[in-house]
Amino acid sequence: MNKKDFIKTNKGTISSTKRNEYLSRLNKTYVKNNIIKSFYSQFNHGSGHEIETGKFWAYISSSRLAFDLYSWRADRDNFIDLEFEKKLPGIWYKPNKESSGVPNMDVYFETTEEITFIESKFTESPNSVIKLAEAYWQEKDEYHITTKIEGTNEYETRTFPIECRYHNKKQIAVLFVQFCKKYAGKQLDKNEWFDFAQEIKHLFGIIFYVIENKELIGNRKICFYNIVYHFDEYKKLGDNSKSTLVISFIEEA
Repeated sequence: MNKKDFIKTNKGTISSTKRNEYLSRLNKTYVKNNIIKSFYSQFNHGSGHEIETGKFWAYISSSRLAFDLYSWRADRDNFIDLEFEKKLPGIWYKPNKESSGVPNMDVYFETTEEITFIESKFTESPNSVIKLAEAYWQEKDEYHITTKIEGTNEYETRTFPIECRYHNKKQIAVLFVQFCKKYAGKQLDKNEWFDFAQEIKHLFGIIFYVIENKELIGNRKICFYNIVYHFDEYKKLGDNSKSTLVISFIEEA
């Protein structure tokens, strides 16, 4: 089935009975790394506020799909940690290391062998053009932010050096800016499912999460996956339903 028809035939939300069943599972606490955790808290404090806004109850909810696929791992001892809507480091915009928004990873888990990050896609589609905030690629100290000046169509500016935005890691800034500039502004195939701008933000977050936690991570493998519901039109993109742009992006990333 194609995405448009699937969405059309799956409008609405799950029943109140089903909601209560999910709420029971979401509110059940679990312990990882000697910390008491709650799925409900994770989903409601993520950037999407999935439960508070009601999006979690939609038939086509990506977050609920991810919960169904991975929440069982909280009960397994071989998973050292598990979280949904994991907050990762973001771009700094002040000398005191304040971040202007942070990337949220749909699924995060740890074993003794690897640290895994998963982005889960169901029926979402990316913008037709890859749009990336200037903070990621503008090499000048002054750059535009995504907030407009009140009463105008112009965007506010901020001044903070690129090296500082990249957590004072000049080498990473140089390489990552080149990577961003290669993809920002590109037009996407109408059937594209891969959200390049979001993945650039996730990559940024993963890089600095690994740096900040390198002693804890040790020699464990770092894995980053995109899980996508496979609609018919994706087959038109190419091998394994990946466009040439996606293949290039993954190889460079």
